[in-house]
Amino acid sequence: MAARLLDVRDLRVEFRTRDGIAEAVGGVSYAVDAGRTLAVLGESGSGKSVTAQAIMGILDSPPGRITGGQVLFQGRDLLTMGAEERRRIRGAALAMIFQDALSALNPVIPVGAQLAEMYEVHRGMSRKDARRRAVELMDRVRIPAAGQRAGDYPHQFSGGMRQRIMIAMAMALEPDLIIADEPTTALDVTVQAQVMELLAELRREYAMGLVLITHDLGVVADVADTIAVMYAGRIVETAPVRDLYRRPAHPYTRGLLDSVPRVDHRGERLYAIKGAPPSPLALPPAAPSTPAARAPRRSAASNGRRCTRCRRTPERAPPAGGPAPATSGRTNSMPSTPSMPEAGTAEPVLEVRDLAKHYPLTRGVLVKRRIGAVRAVDTVSFALRRGETLGIVGESGCGKSTVAKLLVSLERPTAGTIHYRGEDIARLSGRALRAVRRNIQMVFQDPYTSLNPRMTVGDIIGEPFEIHPEVAPKGDRRRAVQDLLDVVGLNPEHINRYPHQFSGGQRQRIGIARGLALRPEIIVADEPVSALDVSVQAQVVNLMERLQDEFDLSYIFIAHDLSVVRHIADRVAVMYLGRFAETGTGREIYDHPTHPYTQALLSAVPVPDPGARTRRDRILLTGDVPSPANPPSGCRFRTRCWKAQGRCAVEVPTLTVPPGLTGAAAHASACHFAEERSEVRA
Repeated sequence: MAARLLDVRDLRVEFRTRDGIAEAVGGVSYAVDAGRTLAVLGESGSGKSVTAQAIMGILDSPPGRITGGQVLFQGRDLLTMGAEERRRIRGAALAMIFQDALSALNPVIPVGAQLAEMYEVHRGMSRKDARRRAVELMDRVRIPAAGQRAGDYPHQFSGGMRQRIMIAMAMALEPDLIIADEPTTALDVTVQAQVMELLAELRREYAMGLVLITHDLGVVADVADTIAVMYAGRIVETAPVRDLYRRPAHPYTRGLLDSVPRVDHRGERLYAIKGAPPSPLALPPAAPSTPAARAPRRSAASNGRRCTRCRRTPERAPPAGGPAPATSGRTNSMPSTPSMPEAGTAEPVLEVRDLAKHYPLTRGVLVKRRIGAVRAVDTVSFALRRGETLGIVGESGCGKSTVAKLLVSLERPTAGTIHYRGEDIARLSGRALRAVRRNIQMVFQDPYTSLNPRMTVGDIIGEPFEIHPEVAPKGDRRRAVQDLLDVVGLNPEHINRYPHQFSGGQRQRIGIARGLALRPEIIVADEPVSALDVSVQAQVVNLMERLQDEFDLSYIFIAHDLSVVRHIADRVAVMYLGRFAETGTGREIYDHPTHPYTQALLSAVPVPDPGARTRRDRILLTGDVPSPANPPSGCRFRTRCWKAQGRCAVEVPTLTVPPGLTGAAAHASACHFAEERSEVRA
């Protein structure tokens, strides 16, 4: 029997605020054995990270304080230890990987020195020996040229590399247990796959325990042995991973599973949990009750290794694994033209041809000298028809957001054309551009920073009417704003509230309402759900689909989450280093990927199904995306491609239909050796 490493018993944490006592953790209990992985799953604000901070002894005090419970680590209560004794345990036997590596690492100390410090403090090594061990550790977590890069600072590494350094720091003293707090949240799917594979490999090698804190149900299905689901500061369900995914007992767990879009198949409307979690300032008197529940749950029931705070099964939630009934008649595959997959037979409302955006690189202080250019977007072409959604996917830095800025004229293109209903808007300015902008609106990624914190919601949504008074005369504007709030599912009476008084999902709805204010034909949505919890994400995606049906909108939907894009997009363009690598209908791209990059992206997407572990042929890409200031010659993907040959270094591939491909009119790939790889599908 595996040794018990961590046993958390009835842990309670509260915060003193100006509005009263907030109970952030209300009686949490879970255990972790050696060589096992416990995943703590839940939405933002559920208490996952606060529990981890309390275990590690790094809780901000004040205002936070532990009010009860035990944290037994290898049989000893961490909460009763002195500060010095606890410091000796941290790092040596119990370590933590933080969510934001850039803020967790010291920005003014080289990463090699930060790693070496662990050996100097805990092992008493000399500086020379500690430095040597730090380089060995960096090499162990696959940092290229570790000896040279040990002298670099955190900002000189990519996000994935920084996360590997955080893992190296946690693994430095070979601890018995690691707590990983959202270790892959801000990473691209390919980097996420690399990091999780590394964590799993190190866990097996050192037989350590792992507590994985996350809201990603796909990642959990890949690596966890047991899952604890948190809601409003409490554990509402605990079960082995396969049991929980196949037979979730608590309504909240079922709601989470049913709200997740899946990359391995496309459903219709996502199931969305109604309402919002209760405030920690005013929690229910007993176990938390979710919107899908019929009545408050007052006791826990157990069944073998399963434990849940709910006695009943949900009545309104659909069966786990299946979305809510469809309300849309939209399809996933449409006929197209050979050059670029198009949908339908109507004329395009937007046509982009050979679009490019290059940012000059200069040197010098008084006299600027151009030394090169960052090729953010390089010869991109596509068309968008009325009522359809084009999804643009790719890793961070591939140029997706730059395309969005070019389409709404926040940036001017270096070359190419953007025709809206036959007129090249890339060459417009002044009144002519303002008239076109009314019909092409944008929804930004971060609703908090894109909304003016000093303006009320009514002023924010109504501001476009000041520029285009013909849409809503002055006397009708308040009613128009209230109607927009109602359309996006917000209370019209909240018109005088400020952005900080709304949740993240509500703020994104405000951004959508502002985008709808001028009744546009096209909405460019740049990562509109990337910062949202899975249940809120489902609400926003369903809202966008409903609005598209009601107002006949066309969407450019930009994202790095391929599961969301499969759910919402009619056509998909896969972007890599400023160019499209593959384009086609959603069905062709996801079911029959032909470009190696697309195949790698799809294989790396975690699926919320533990059984998919053995059915998937995962492709792990090596290295980072090359710099757009110095892209590789020929095929830009060749430096990371397992198919690359001599031809790839000298000849630039064009978007063409691979020979013998079914549905060829709807599918094009920029690869000299394009072929279908069906085994990457889950």
